[in-house]
Amino acid sequence: MAESLDLQGRWWLPGHDEHKVPGHLTWDPIAGGELQLLGHLRPDEWKNNVRPDGSVQTVSNRRVQARDDHNYPIIHGQSGSKAYTLLDNFSTKRSQNVLADRAKESVYVNRILEATTWFTDLADPGFDRAVVELRHLTAWVGQNGINVTYPDATDAENDVFAVVNAERVPRLDARHDDGTVSLTQRLRVTGDHLHAVGLEQRCDVSFAYPEARSLAYLSEVASNVQDLVTIALGKPANFDGFRLEHPELPLRSFTGSVLGDYREQIRYYARWSNGSEDIEPVSRDKMYFRFEDIGGTQGLERWLQVAADYRSELSRAMATRYNKAMYVEDRIMNICAVLESFDIVRRGGKANYIDRVKECIRFAGEPFTALIGNNVNAWADTVKDLRHDLAHHRDKFRQNTANVTLLLSEQLFWLFALCILRLSDAPEAVFQAIAKHPQIRWIASEAERDES
Repeated sequence: MAESLDLQGRWWLPGHDEHKVPGHLTWDPIAGGELQLLGHLRPDEWKNNVRPDGSVQTVSNRRVQARDDHNYPIIHGQSGSKAYTLLDNFSTKRSQNVLADRAKESVYVNRILEATTWFTDLADPGFDRAVVELRHLTAWVGQNGINVTYPDATDAENDVFAVVNAERVPRLDARHDDGTVSLTQRLRVTGDHLHAVGLEQRCDVSFAYPEARSLAYLSEVASNVQDLVTIALGKPANFDGFRLEHPELPLRSFTGSVLGDYREQIRYYARWSNGSEDIEPVSRDKMYFRFEDIGGTQGLERWLQVAADYRSELSRAMATRYNKAMYVEDRIMNICAVLESFDIVRRGGKANYIDRVKECIRFAGEPFTALIGNNVNAWADTVKDLRHDLAHHRDKFRQNTANVTLLLSEQLFWLFALCILRLSDAPEAVFQAIAKHPQIRWIASEAERDES
């Protein structure tokens, strides 16, 4: 599950360490962060007001705030031994009771870095390593290092009921740019060792580059892996945790000595829109395709290259999978736009919309043609007409008679998914596995029924 925060601390603006304000920070993975302050981050301005009798009264200088006064690109804070850097923040409410000498401020927080030091360079904090806990990745990769045996059941001459073995499995490395994207096993002992004890096995995805990269870059690469796993599983592979490493923050012991090549783990909190609340594990027989089907790390390398080139198209198409509340009309419009852009980037040149759709169908090949009843021309015409109905809000859509269906939405998504898998040279095993999936067979059967 994604992480939350609820803590008390003192908060200030970079370069204004002399003005620290107590406050309460909460973080929710869906709603984001809120900082409730007992004071104002920007110091209040006061002036002397001379009364008619000559006495002087100190009052607040209530000037009209400029828009930038509400924005706080970076806020620093400390709670216990942890340093917090709050990113992309803005003030939502400021209040002041002059008589009671009491001021309050509420700040909305978009992102948080939790470490042992603070960051001040918002443009490029510079991280060269990252580890992402990606939901369902363990099942998709399929490496298992846990084995349970029951000596008592084999008439062994001992009183051992069960033996649990946890073995290290090889790390899977894929090249990306000048760095490495790795799929790494993580083992953890669970339970209180009296009432229960067990082993938890996860597969995380980690990134390592010889030179520091921006947060935006690392997030994009992580999203590219996430999108592949989400397509393969048919359900969102959430970011359940995001850890960063900085080249100047080595891991140290209690005495302060550096511990080998290990780095301090910097927790990164952000509102990830690409996710769901579904935490149920995915059985391997319900996947559209598996890690071994794409060719292991070599297939992952090819995917990462193509996904980087088509990040915009991939992001818009996958939004239809991550956002379950999206209207079917919006899903269709998203994919219609993505297919046109995909073909323009891949082939270039000039062509009308329907020809670009037909080229995508040709490029996708099987099993897609089975999903439209092998009637390419009629289906492409339907897509073109519906796109125009929706884009221009024509009478057919206003009268609610446009062909807006979940079936068409699914057909369009899989047209794009199969195209980008083809472009990444996915092995034929991927397309054969997709064709056998129950959802794909349902789409094909519905298309065949519509034709009859």
